Amino acid sequence: MEYASTHPTDTIIVDDDSYMVYVGSDSHLVGSSHNLTTFVQLYRSDNLCPVAIHLGDHVRGKTNLPLDADTYSSIPANPTKRDTIFSTIGNHDLMYGQWTEYFRIWKTSVYWFVVSTPTYHDVFICLDNASGTLGRSQILWLNKLLAAFAEDPTIRHRIVYSHVDFFRMDNMMNNCANMPQEETYELIHMFEQYHVAQYWSGHDHCQEKVQIGNVIYIAVDALDDKLPEAGYMAVTMSDDIHNDFRRINQ
Repeated sequence: MEYASTHPTDTIIVDDDSYMVYVGSDSHLVGSSHNLTTFVQLYRSDNLCPVAIHLGDHVRGKTNLPLDADTYSSIPANPTKRDTIFSTIGNHDLMYGQWTEYFRIWKTSVYWFVVSTPTYHDVFICLDNASGTLGRSQILWLNKLLAAFAEDPTIRHRIVYSHVDFFRMDNMMNNCANMPQEETYELIHMFEQYHVAQYWSGHDHCQEKVQIGNVIYIAVDALDDKLPEAGYMAVTMSDDIHNDFRRINQ
């Protein structure tokens, strides 16, 4: 949060009011990066995609974060366009004292950025709940940020994303499974109050889409090489938001 407060916000400028965002999660790298490599190739080959997001759990255990970083840098950039990959941290990325390595590579896990179209601005806010909770300082920061955006007529969509999902089909409520109920209730109220369109997460390795009020909560499939049906989400950002769930080999 200190890094986010002392560094400028990224602004991605696009030429059309409609564009794509590719969203992947839970690649869990352990020596193999086939699915993550495919994901990077897919978003870099899509001329409509200026932004990709990884929702955390880049690695499964120790010493693999450099492999994760090398995967992104080893795929040649598309010469006809520019794209930017954003990330949040997952619970596996946090294990074994890896925060220092994550920070070295990704710089921060709490931040926001803007995609500026010819007509609108879309705001994307990243939170860190890798430990299973946001904590008061992050919630207060988020509330202040969303309140500042609430009355801005140039903002079209507000997207919030993090690693841990709000809801889980097996109803587990332990650390790093869901966030605490009180925190979840507060965020649900905040998202509705300040017109958040969608919340994106990973963590569960399955696809889920829940709507409460006007807010849609989405859990994205995992990119783990060990899964027989790994997947990701391709999002069309226009006046409406269309979420397309795709298999990695589709």
